[in-house]
Amino acid sequence: MSTKPALRLSEDQLTALKDSFKTFDIDGNGTLSPQEITYFLQNFGQAPTPAQVDEIMKRVDVDRNGSIDFDEFVNLMAARSEVTGSTLDEESDLREAFKMFDKDGNGTINAEELKLTMRNIGVYLTDEELDLMMKEADEDKNGVIDFQEFRRVIMAPAMLPSGQTPLARN
Repeated sequence: MSTKPALRLSEDQLTALKDSFKTFDIDGNGTLSPQEITYFLQNFGQAPTPAQVDEIMKRVDVDRNGSIDFDEFVNLMAARSEVTGSTLDEESDLREAFKMFDKDGNGTINAEELKLTMRNIGVYLTDEELDLMMKEADEDKNGVIDFQEFRRVIMAPAMLPSGQTPLARN
């Protein structure tokens, strides 16, 4: 038994949330465990304590089954949006930007895709600059940039206009 999401979502927003949910549903069982919620929060730059994760579970796990299903996740994201000032549209915008770079649609950006996209927007990178950008973004050192790594780089304070904080629009 899950709750109906409290939001009306566009198709893009729903797709973005489903993609995020699948990303953090590490064991693929269709729900997020407390450990997966911890991983989710860490991907947004937080370091939750076990007590904080327990508190989130108490608030979000409406059916009290010890895990968060997709509808509960949507409600968590809605609550998170209220707290951080982020919007589901921002998530959708990030996904669209990622797709611009991910030329082959495989869910990752390799060095060639990065170089080509940057060239298409008028930024010509030297091989050294390209290597530096890849090293900076490729947190898990697997040679490609996935969506979470892309988001981390794009939402880094140094990438935002002066005075703007990550996931908050002025």
